[in-house]
Amino acid sequence: MFRVDPNYRRHTDDRDRRQPITVAPVSGGWLRQAAARLAEWRIRSRSRQELSQLDERQLADIGLSRSEAAFESDKYFFLR
Repeated sequence: MFRVDPNYRRHTDDRDRRQPITVAPVSGGWLRQAAARLAEWRIRSRSRQELSQLDERQLADIGLSRSEAAFESDKYFFLR
């Protein structure tokens, strides 16, 4: 059964509705692990995109051939 909160009030003006949404801190480890995994995937995706844009001289500086760079940059972001 639901109870009605006597202190509940509907928004009466725009100022009340523009309050920022806050998220309670998470104590569980699974959400932190998921966030870390997503950050890792994003970094990996960006690195591979940047690798695909390097020219021959830059690839030679880091010791990669064009085919090695293409092989690495063609991988999906979730693969190591």
